[in-house]
Amino acid sequence: MAEMMISGTVMICVVLIVRRLTFGKISMGLRYALWLAVALRLMIPFHFGSSPYSIMSGVGQIRQYYNAALETAQAGADHTYAPEEKERAADNTAAGAGRPGVAQDMPAEPEQIETEPAAGALTWAEPEDREAGAEDSGDYTGIAAVEGWNAGLWFNLRQNGVSGLRMAAVTVWIIGMVAAGSFMLFGQVRFIAYLHRVREKAPTDCLPEMWRQRLSDRGLQIWLVSGLPGPCMAGRGIYTSPEVYGDAEIRLHILAHEYAHAVQRDTLWAVVRSVLCVVWWFYPPVWIAAYAAKQDSELACDEQAVRLLGETERFSYGRTLLALVQGGHDRSVVCGVVLSMDDSGRQIKQRISVIADTGKRSKIAAGIVALTVLLLCGCAYTGAQTAAQQPEAAPGQKEADPAEGKQEETAAVREEEEMLRKQEETAAERSAAVQEEEGGLRKQEETAAEHAAVLQEKEEMLRNKMEELAEEKALLEQEQEQHQRQMEQQRRQIQEELELIKAEWMEVTSEEFSRVLAAESDEMLESAEWIDRMEYFNYLYNDGPCPMEDGMWYLIHTDERYGIDFYGFYTDKYGSRGVKILIDGDVNALDIPWRSAVYQSGIEVSMIEQTRDGLPRTFVFQMCTALTSEMASYQMYLVDRYDTGTIDFYTFDEENCRKQFRNMVDFKIDPEQEQILLLYKGDVVKGGIDISAYQDYTVEDVFWDGSWSMCQTMKDDEFPYFFAINIGLKVAETDEIQYENLERIICSVSIGEWGDRSFTVSGPVVEIR
Repeated sequence: MAEMMISGTVMICVVLIVRRLTFGKISMGLRYALWLAVALRLMIPFHFGSSPYSIMSGVGQIRQYYNAALETAQAGADHTYAPEEKERAADNTAAGAGRPGVAQDMPAEPEQIETEPAAGALTWAEPEDREAGAEDSGDYTGIAAVEGWNAGLWFNLRQNGVSGLRMAAVTVWIIGMVAAGSFMLFGQVRFIAYLHRVREKAPTDCLPEMWRQRLSDRGLQIWLVSGLPGPCMAGRGIYTSPEVYGDAEIRLHILAHEYAHAVQRDTLWAVVRSVLCVVWWFYPPVWIAAYAAKQDSELACDEQAVRLLGETERFSYGRTLLALVQGGHDRSVVCGVVLSMDDSGRQIKQRISVIADTGKRSKIAAGIVALTVLLLCGCAYTGAQTAAQQPEAAPGQKEADPAEGKQEETAAVREEEEMLRKQEETAAERSAAVQEEEGGLRKQEETAAEHAAVLQEKEEMLRNKMEELAEEKALLEQEQEQHQRQMEQQRRQIQEELELIKAEWMEVTSEEFSRVLAAESDEMLESAEWIDRMEYFNYLYNDGPCPMEDGMWYLIHTDERYGIDFYGFYTDKYGSRGVKILIDGDVNALDIPWRSAVYQSGIEVSMIEQTRDGLPRTFVFQMCTALTSEMASYQMYLVDRYDTGTIDFYTFDEENCRKQFRNMVDFKIDPEQEQILLLYKGDVVKGGIDISAYQDYTVEDVFWDGSWSMCQTMKDDEFPYFFAINIGLKVAETDEIQYENLERIICSVSIGEWGDRSFTVSGPVVEIR
């Protein structure tokens, strides 16, 4: 068990370090798989062969060094021996000269401490030449004390006391293992029994066909439990509350996450973690490893869930996680077999950062991690070499008697004399060869002098040629810069002309479409139908046939809370363009695009003010206007409705808000405090962004590319709106902009009063982590 504990601890420490160094550089699935090597080491009670690079070999060398130092200190102590003991000590010292691990000035008759080269364990034996019943004589002030301690008290403690302590330790271990296992098993069984008692089968008609097929292939079933704190998975069942299951978006996110648990067989690995924690209940590193493995399991499931849902659902999935944490859900125990989707607020930031990270993983980092784990397994799964497996010692280190040593020395002297004679003969031959070589070197020196003169002439010619080339290069660079300036000027002129043409075309197109839209009768809205979502999805992503007909109106969103219906107009010429809003029988037409608003997330409506009879007076709606495989674009609109039923329509101007933010916010680098100061209107400090993570770098500038870190967010009970901005750092050590470990900046956007609906950016603050 000691070998498993030592090698397991080393593996846990190495894996924890690798996790920290490679965060964001390798996939979370590979990071989760690292714990498999640790689990196998803690479960396998034997090793595979032996190796000089084994962890236990290193431990044995440390122990051997300690024993050698102990013997040296013991041999150098000031002892008083009896006369006959001194003679025996001198004889045994001469006979045992050169033996490794034996003190040279210790007496031979008392018990000696011998050290195994590989394991470093201490062995004890009774003296062989002492007769039974022999009487001691003389003053054994030193050696008798050592011998009595070794042969008497230490032997009794080793035979009796150690055995008793070992039995007591085994008893405590078994009791603790039973207690920990019973506690863990009782909690899990009680919770699973509760789920089986109150669960109800969830309807699956609302799920897409591909998800029903996936659940069927894995044998998974969905159950509803009222009042369940958060979604979880137990066995082959996915459990959630009816309130959460009723939201279509959150429902798909939960299914994707729990399905990822099933693909990873996390129920089995949760059992393995539980068993290891029960067996090693007394050892904290195992609990730390189990907790870290559960975190990596959740991160791997998040990564796989995003792949299942698609890149367009990445940020929506992150919002679902935040909603579950804000709901105050209870977490399951670390080693439980019930897998819960939610997590604590302290770990949710790490999960959100993984979800928001769209960068590619480094194959080089993955290869280095795999090689590191293989080398670590080679060191941890092999045992220490024994004395028979170690290479033989040098001749001077072997035990030999004095006669054999003298014969070997005489033979060595003769061999050295013979070698000296041969060396003298060889030296005479070399002397003659050296004289010949000196003559050849003189000739070579003369030739080298001639070559040097020629090289000097060539160097002068090359120097003149390089100066000419440098002048020509400078002229070419000047011409190239002048040409680039001319090309840039022409490009700007062409761009301006294109912008004018585009503006004129848009104006003509807008007027033409406005006439088409005005000609459409409002009575057609009564026969408008919903668009089939699956056919619309195939049309957007799989080049399927268009499910819409030319010149038809379709119902794209209904907000039952405020009584607002949105209808979209489709034509073959203009595509998905033109929206009509129906409120209490009043219809208003808007020339705005609505492509992807049906399939992505519909239209979000936020009410600001209502009339006395409950009808909308001022409200905001947000809709998806463009959707690609890489990103989704959203736009917000503000509507003021009059008593006559007509409306004033305002579009949220993102570019204007960006200009306002750039004009009122500035940044200042404070290297002493290790932070970036957020300055408001030149000199007012609104907070500091911590850059202590970049203390080993030289921060040169703050970078913002003008983009939001997420789409605009609205809340019914909190206006003005707010959005988040991610900044980057330009450091001297690399050309890439650094975004990691930096707080975000939160800004509020307020709207003007009725009749003057302008958008104003204000209140920039640093987000509190």
